[in-house]
Amino acid sequence: MISGDWRQVLPVVPKRNRAQIVRSTIKCSSLWEDVEILRSTENMRVKNEKEKYPNDVELHQQLDKHEEWLLNLGENKLQSYHTNIVEIPDKMCRDSREHVVDIVFFYFKDNIGNKDYFKSRIFLAATNEVVDKINNELVAQMPGDTHTLTSVDTVGDTDNPTMFPPEFLNKQNPSGLPQHKLMLKKNTVVIFASKI
Repeated sequence: MISGDWRQVLPVVPKRNRAQIVRSTIKCSSLWEDVEILRSTENMRVKNEKEKYPNDVELHQQLDKHEEWLLNLGENKLQSYHTNIVEIPDKMCRDSREHVVDIVFFYFKDNIGNKDYFKSRIFLAATNEVVDKINNELVAQMPGDTHTLTSVDTVGDTDNPTMFPPEFLNKQNPSGLPQHKLMLKKNTVVIFASKI
């Protein structure tokens, strides 16, 4: 079984050009003729929200419009300007990052320690730096003492320590790894992810 958006599941083929990567996809394989395609036609997030509020007709209409807009965006069916620029509806825009955070984490202080509250919220951003800044701002709003954890900032025995001083290592923020300083308080939500 293969799932996902074809635009987001290209294979990693080191040192190859675009055409060679495309030729490495499952769609170019001799196995493709035996593949049965099943399409997901229902947005489960929209369905779950509708089930939570079964009598809210206005919310259902808003969800349907939003679902249609997202689908059209993903399929490149929205009107675009200057080839790759699409207009985002005003109702989806906010004046500041702080306004977006307030909308996503409304009643934040009242829900500290409520795991169900945090399970139903997520903040995605273009860079880890933006997410880290928001996380640190939210942790600062929580009551209690801050515990600062730091990463290991030395190199292995076989490496030259003068090539990688701690100041340099502490500024690195590679994808998939936490930042050098992690500030936590009691009831801070932490997600651990590891590859098995």
